[in-house]
Amino acid sequence: MGEFIVQLHPFGVSFVYALWDPIPGSEALVAVFSLINSRSFAMKDIKVLGTGCAKCKATVALIEQIAQDKGVAVKLEKVEAVRDIMTYGVMSTPGVVIDGQVVHAGGVPTRDKVEKWFAG
Repeated sequence: MGEFIVQLHPFGVSFVYALWDPIPGSEALVAVFSLINSRSFAMKDIKVLGTGCAKCKATVALIEQIAQDKGVAVKLEKVEAVRDIMTYGVMSTPGVVIDGQVVHAGGVPTRDKVEKWFAG
């Protein structure tokens, strides 16, 4: 058996320290790799689509706050060029894209909605 210590950092780097009986295929080794590969440790790539209006800024701030509160590593990018926004098919801003998928368009998302993005 062993002990596992996992540290998450805001820039998305995870460090895993493990002490275990180094037998190939041991349960501890399998547990470490399962932990590393779980979605809860994967950095989310988030784009906020908008020209920089107050609602777009509020959306960015809300996402940053909830990600920090939940300990989720995110790469947050603001996309402000209209031609780039249109490539996502978003006609009403702010829009939010997570890992390449549009999850929101038009108005500031609710806190509950943003929390659900980080739940699974």
